[in-house]
Amino acid sequence: MKIRSLVLSIFAALMLVFSVSTQSLAATSQPKVIKKVTTTINANIRKGASSHYSRIAIAKKGTVLSVIGTKGSWYKVIWKTTTGYVYSKYTKNVVTTAAAPKLESSIILATTTSTQDSGLLDTIIPVFESKYNVDVKVIAVGTGQALKMGQQGDADVVLVHDRKSEDQFVKNGYGTYAWNVMYNQFLLVGPSADPAHIKGSTSAVTALKKISTAKAIFISRGDDSGTNKKEIALWKLAGITPSGTWYKKAGLGMGDTLRMAEELDGYTLTDEATFLTNKTSLAKLVYGQSDLYNPYGVIEVKGTKKPNSSKTFIDWLVSKEGQGIIGKYGKTKFGKPLFVPNASKR
Repeated sequence: MKIRSLVLSIFAALMLVFSVSTQSLAATSQPKVIKKVTTTINANIRKGASSHYSRIAIAKKGTVLSVIGTKGSWYKVIWKTTTGYVYSKYTKNVVTTAAAPKLESSIILATTTSTQDSGLLDTIIPVFESKYNVDVKVIAVGTGQALKMGQQGDADVVLVHDRKSEDQFVKNGYGTYAWNVMYNQFLLVGPSADPAHIKGSTSAVTALKKISTAKAIFISRGDDSGTNKKEIALWKLAGITPSGTWYKKAGLGMGDTLRMAEELDGYTLTDEATFLTNKTSLAKLVYGQSDLYNPYGVIEVKGTKKPNSSKTFIDWLVSKEGQGIIGKYGKTKFGKPLFVPNASKR
């Protein structure tokens, strides 16, 4: 009995070892799937890598097959419990897409007063919010203040218009994922009587020299906005440091600056969109010159706590849909779009 019991124990142990070894071998012998393909027609699965081999199954059009090897123009595939070969030209790769990132519920957009005062944001923001269920809180300030908000982490995205400052913002590590988004032009506007006779000037610089010589009233934004930065750059090109009672700093947004210029019969520099959407008696006097180009950029704030929604907003703004809305805005009312879309990654 003892001998029989011992034999049975040894036999059981051997069977256990055999079972474990078999499972291990089966686990390690599973073929590695290289990729998955889908059939583009009702494709034959054959025993070998040639049409001379017999057919063992038919994979209907749209069937997904696991590829475990290749031989010439043939894929070795697994389908259900069958292993065989299918002609690669009768298949296409299965494209797997990553799951869409979960969007945060809201973002803060720091932007210029011109995008707000022109009414553009009132047109484009609701479309984005409705499509993605993301609330966009708009804070319209000058470009300088908007970039400062981004630098301090008080905004998730900035939409501004001073390329030099924008590039510095990114270079200093405060911004990432920067895009050109649209452009329009700056205008020099003023009283229709045009006391400084700037109408017809060949450049904005020439016009500013005339204003300075005549000591005609000029209203500056004086708020570190993109328009203010452009004005300062133009005065510098003219070789003039404006001062005196004729040169007044408003410290206001574009719409209010236009109204102040109207009240004082003065000149000012404005973006075209705000000028057209804020009716005043001021006349458009100098425009269309190369030194009055006005590009806008959109930048994600580096380190934002709302990265998914911020990037999604930018991607939508520069998409065909977003650019299409921008390109149509104002066209019906003014006969031309107030902004020209020009999306390109920097």
